[in-house]
Amino acid sequence: MPTHYVHRGLIKKNLAENTLKSFIKSLKKGYGIETDLHVTKDNQLVCFHDFTLKRKFKLNKSVKDTNYINLKKISKRKGPKFLY
Repeated sequence: MPTHYVHRGLIKKNLAENTLKSFIKSLKKGYGIETDLHVTKDNQLVCFHDFTLKRKFKLNKSVKDTNYINLKKISKRKGPKFLY
């Protein structure tokens, strides 16, 4: 049982938050993971810390009011921010 937990995965220069790569790295280092899940407008689950897209993407939209396909497009334009 881990005694230390990381929120959003192990985040470093080459590891984006909430990505499978950051979660695997966390587990290999012996850390537990705490993360956030949200439901999109079209009822898809996404792993993302915030309720809105403002901090990561500078967009004034909420995750719950955005379709999954649009989140993927935004994420690809701005870098890996969602765990699919």
